Amino acid sequence: MDSVKALVGSFIVGGILAMVGQAFMSIAVAVLGPDSFFLAATTLVGVGLVGAVLFVFGVYQKIEQVGGFGAALPFSGLAAAVAGTVVRAKEDGAAMGASMLAGVKLAAWVLGTGSLIVVIVGVVAFLIG
Repeated sequence: MDSVKALVGSFIVGGILAMVGQAFMSIAVAVLGPDSFFLAATTLVGVGLVGAVLFVFGVYQKIEQVGGFGAALPFSGLAAAVAGTVVRAKEDGAAMGASMLAGVKLAAWVLGTGSLIVVIVGVVAFLIG
C-alpha cells in the first residue's frame, strides 16, 4: 500500500509542478510572443526560482516528502537541490563564494551528465537506425 501511496503522490506532485511550468510558459508567450527565442529559458528560470525559493523557506522539503520522485525530477527539483547545496555549505561555515561554487558544481555535474547520456543515446540510436 505504501508503494501505491508513493506512486499517487509522485504523480500528483509531478503534475502540479508541470502545471506551474506550463503557467510560466503561457506567461512567457503572452509577454514575449510565441516565436521568441527566450521562451524555454524564461520558463526554466521561473520554475527554478520557484523551486529555490520554496527550498529556502522549507516548503520544497515537505513537497518532496509527499511527491518523492515527482518533486525531484522536474527542473524545480534541480533548483531546490542546488539551493540546498548552497545553504548547507553556508551553514557548514563556507564563505558565500565557496557556497555558490558548490551549487554551480552540482548543477554542472547534473546537467553535464544528463547531456552526455543524451549524446550517447542519440549516437547509439543513429547507428542502430
